Amino acid sequence: MNSQTTFFNIDWIQKAEKAETPIWKEFIYRLLDPLETWQAKKYFNAQQLRDLPITDIRQERGFTLNRKRQWACEFLQPIRDKNMLIQGTGTGWDVLGWASLRPKSVHAIDLYPFDEWPAIVEYCQKRYQVPVTFQSVDLENLECFTKNSFDLIVSDAVYEHCKNFTAVMQQTFRILKPGGWVYASYGPLWHCAGGDHFSGRAGLANSFNHLLLDTKAYQAFYQAHKKPQEDFQDGGRYVELDLFSKLTTQDYAKIYQQVGFSIHDLVIESSNLARQFQRQFPQQIQQILQRHPSINSNDLLIKANYIRLYKSI
Repeated sequence: MNSQTTFFNIDWIQKAEKAETPIWKEFIYRLLDPLETWQAKKYFNAQQLRDLPITDIRQERGFTLNRKRQWACEFLQPIRDKNMLIQGTGTGWDVLGWASLRPKSVHAIDLYPFDEWPAIVEYCQKRYQVPVTFQSVDLENLECFTKNSFDLIVSDAVYEHCKNFTAVMQQTFRILKPGGWVYASYGPLWHCAGGDHFSGRAGLANSFNHLLLDTKAYQAFYQAHKKPQEDFQDGGRYVELDLFSKLTTQDYAKIYQQVGFSIHDLVIESSNLARQFQRQFPQQIQQILQRHPSINSNDLLIKANYIRLYKSI
């Protein structure tokens, strides 16, 4: 797509601080967990869920970044002895949250180099006494790392952008130590509302434009609603580069197992926006399912996946 859009980076400290959740709110989320889970399950087709190795269903809110970090490291005691790899770090703002857990070392990679990286290395060394290194490398080709290099491999909001996801997971499996773990949260998934990280900018009725519109109409929609300036790690850039895996939850699960991982946990997150769309525009939902026969109604509701994978010893 041709574009006159320019891209910028949000300050890494500001982005990390914005992702933090106050303790009082964390407490409320934990209290509401059972109710939130019960409500989320109501909207899914139970028969279709049986085809997925899921361990839990969640609403959108409540599983904060801090809780994800704790969940990811639940089996790693003590984490101070562990070497960690962060996949798709971008500007590196997410390194701060992982470094605060004080692993033995943090290595963070992204396809593109960012100017912020040296300042983050210095910050983490001074505040957490954790050595951090950054490297620009393609997730599909991690030959720069030897076999069995890391105890824990983590990522947030990355896997939905991997076009050759099988290659990414094959490399991930190779460089993870036997007995090691992978944690990832990713979404919105392609088939959910706003799965292109862009549709929905013009309101609820446009939330599934990436699935409903033909190529020409979608390009027109994109041109009409892009901003003159976009965050480099936001929807406009991903649309321009077509950086989407376009996989369903079941597709991801199959790849994990084919590569050799054991799925310890697979949590799906329900989309509030998709549920609203389903109630108000049932005909459009049927149009999507007819146009994309390989998916089912649950795929339209699943906003995100959280996974913990295990590599057997």
